[in-house]
Amino acid sequence: MTPALTVIGVWIAAFLTLTIFSFLFKDNPIYKFAEHLVVGLSAGYWMVVLVQNVFMDLIVNPIKADVLTLSLLFAPVQEGAGKGGNGLLLDLAPIVLGVMMWLRFFPKTSWWSRIPIAYVLGSGAGLAIPTALQTFIVSPLAGTLTLPIVPTGWQAWTTGLFGGGSAALGEPVSIWTALGNLLIVAGVFCGIVYFFFSKEHRGITGKAALWKSLAEGGTRATVDLDELLGRAEAQRATVSLHRDRAASRAFARRS
Repeated sequence: MTPALTVIGVWIAAFLTLTIFSFLFKDNPIYKFAEHLVVGLSAGYWMVVLVQNVFMDLIVNPIKADVLTLSLLFAPVQEGAGKGGNGLLLDLAPIVLGVMMWLRFFPKTSWWSRIPIAYVLGSGAGLAIPTALQTFIVSPLAGTLTLPIVPTGWQAWTTGLFGGGSAALGEPVSIWTALGNLLIVAGVFCGIVYFFFSKEHRGITGKAALWKSLAEGGTRATVDLDELLGRAEAQRATVSLHRDRAASRAFARRS
């Protein structure tokens, strides 16, 4: 893009930005023009993107490549070739499922739509559940269980007491860091027990769930107390400001 076109584009963007901000004053025809322009350009842009990236790249081009290569199930791998198909049957399967989804709007054939819906839900759950477990459960647990809970000065003693190899070398761990890590591990364990509904919360599980609730309640109480103190400070500043303004007005009247 030439510098002249760049300058023109910047000025057009600045003008449209000001027309959008003009709504803060009141509704006006210039704002409506900019609003309709944004909606129209967005609809046209995404229509072209969907046609090119979905209809052409995922439907037309693969089927065309399958027909040209006469591949029914698996397309032959061609080095240096562009994006080809996966085989005519594999490329037609999602198209058929998509068409069956639209049959829901017809009463006599609406039951056909259950097949693609079940496929989407099943495949979506199969892809999402392992990812969610790995992201929100396995990885946090692995990171928690690898926290050092033994201070550096005690590692040689614990290694000799419980056996095993030499103490792992790494950053020195103070007693307060080890104590904080131990509290984190205990909190994670109590949280897991709290959401373990296969066993009634009695005995050890009940105490662990109780400690989790108490810790959560204490944290919430601290946050609420901080918020309350902040509001009180803001209220005190507001009262002081009004008092200073009243004193200034009284002094102005006397003088």
